[in-house]
Amino acid sequence: WAAAHDAWLRVEQPVGAFVGLGACLVSYYQPAGAGASPSAAAGQALAEAVVLESYRSIEQDVAFGVQQLVDIALKALSPGINDTTTAIMAVDHLGLLGEQLAARPFPARLRTDAAHPELLLWVPARDFAGYMRLAFDLVRINAKGNHALFRRLLRALALVASAARTAERQAVVRTQAQLLLACADDTLATDYEKQSVRAVYAAVRPAWEGQSHPAAELLTAL
Repeated sequence: WAAAHDAWLRVEQPVGAFVGLGACLVSYYQPAGAGASPSAAAGQALAEAVVLESYRSIEQDVAFGVQQLVDIALKALSPGINDTTTAIMAVDHLGLLGEQLAARPFPARLRTDAAHPELLLWVPARDFAGYMRLAFDLVRINAKGNHALFRRLLRALALVASAARTAERQAVVRTQAQLLLACADDTLATDYEKQSVRAVYAAVRPAWEGQSHPAAELLTAL
């Protein structure tokens, strides 16, 4: 569509966004000297290329699956439930999902094709750092005072880091681990609990520093 109309497109709504009536789905821009403006029929064809549903779907919206796992952990950590076991299981699955995300390439937000190397399309998309914030920020904040969950979060981050093949992604995981350690130091009640978290941090730290960790040391700390 963009090439046929000498235009570039900007998708205004990311996958999974709530779209109200009258909201803009796609905007377009034609540079000076381009052909005629798209007809109403062309605009309708473009709108029909966007699929709208009543509910989010994990098949199309990875962030929704991540958010569901986070919600399970947050509900388990709520004072009325206080179910650390369920929260830990949710964190384990977040770690597995993060591991898969860390190992895969992400589509570029700027899109072209072989026949038209010039810019054709801009798509809003969450990057690796965005997924890590979504997966771990709220769980970390709500894990305050729970050394068992802090330890499990560190293990999950180590799993993610082990699959991260770039220094940039390892740095994202390192930032999450540092925030977690600071939260543990601020919210745990005893030196014993703090030391138990620091021991795990020290053991798994090589994962996000791009090093291999001794298996015996890791098993001892965990």
